[in-house]
Amino acid sequence: MTIAQAGSNQKPGKKKHEAAECPRCDAAMIGGRFVQSETFQAHLRWMRLRGLSRDTITQRTGVLRRLAAHCDGKPLLDITETELTEWGDDLASRLAVATRAVYVSNVREFYAWCYKEHRIPADPAANLPVPRVPGRKPRPITEEKLVLAIESGGVRVRCWLVLAAWCGLRAKEIAYLQAQNLRLTDDPPYILVTQAKGGGERIIPVNDYVISELRRFPRPAKGMMWKTFDGRPVSPNLVSKVCNDHLHSLGIQDTLHSLRHRFGTQVQRAVHDLRITQELMGHTTPATTAGYAAVADIDKYRAVTALPAPATQTAL
Repeated sequence: MTIAQAGSNQKPGKKKHEAAECPRCDAAMIGGRFVQSETFQAHLRWMRLRGLSRDTITQRTGVLRRLAAHCDGKPLLDITETELTEWGDDLASRLAVATRAVYVSNVREFYAWCYKEHRIPADPAANLPVPRVPGRKPRPITEEKLVLAIESGGVRVRCWLVLAAWCGLRAKEIAYLQAQNLRLTDDPPYILVTQAKGGGERIIPVNDYVISELRRFPRPAKGMMWKTFDGRPVSPNLVSKVCNDHLHSLGIQDTLHSLRHRFGTQVQRAVHDLRITQELMGHTTPATTAGYAAVADIDKYRAVTALPAPATQTAL
């Protein structure tokens, strides 16, 4: 049997995939052509020169690929305001508001750049509204569930959970943690987070418990702290999936990010200082941190529990 014959075998009743007849393949080809265009390559250079993170650039690329595919091959520089409004309406019918806000924000930034660079005579996205994402309160994991998750986890999972719950690290910050940035013998000891959201850095002091947990894991002298079994660096998605699967296997519905919420809530409860909480959490605006103040406000609980109530009657 030849390679060609072997490759032609398929299960009975299963139609052979024809790329020319597949809408998804067509969309991918259209998106691919746009990404290779001179305009987008110039936009990529601009994003890199501006210092945008790799994740932001990847996200922008994906959004514009999808927009190009949605427009059936029409050059994006020829898209009209009406067509963008129709695209936004299509997003509203099938995507969550937070996801739509990301899509629209990326498209608006791209067209604003095109207009500023004199690549288009007018900005068709200038009036495209960014969906308003309602503010969400932090949802910290309970202390009881946190202890259960840590005590039942393997060494590596324990470290990841501790970094989220006692240091406030995001999945991306855990995945890209460098061994040399664990300054556990300095005075005071701290972790230098270099892959923070938005490309910034921050310092997280660590206590004795965190140090003892991190020392359980064999640490390399330098380089990536965590690697897969075949020697590759772990990805943020892998960190999230492993931790979330561990939590859910215990019947805990929280996610890894709930542990970060726990960190922010406990910090604010301890210091009553939004500026300190904001810096430790790595938030760009105090408005994001303000939610933790609401959750951590014990005084409100005391005020409510102090309200007079009728005496409990004994059941007959």
